[in-house]
Amino acid sequence: MTSPKSQTSVCDVPGLVGAGTCAVLKDTLEKRGALAQIRARIRAEVFNALDDQSEPRPTLSRENLLINELIREYLEYNKYKYTASVLTAVLRISGIFFPRIRPA
Repeated sequence: MTSPKSQTSVCDVPGLVGAGTCAVLKDTLEKRGALAQIRARIRAEVFNALDDQSEPRPTLSRENLLINELIREYLEYNKYKYTASVLTAVLRISGIFFPRIRPA
């Protein structure tokens, strides 16, 4: 596995983006939260690629499904949007998702 320092970025490609432009672009993406969202999406995709589909997951009890939903709500309440999005993606892909119950 390569270290983050040795990875090629848009800023490393000669003539593609100037150094100043790259810094501004990165800063803008970080301020808008887009960079964190992209990183979270990449983590989710890596997890999905590594997830062994040949070994079935155990059936979760209703209590465990509720715990998953409580964790997801906790993450969203505390503005851990990207962590919550990864958890939601994993739960949906694995078929383990607790439907929201809305009061009437």
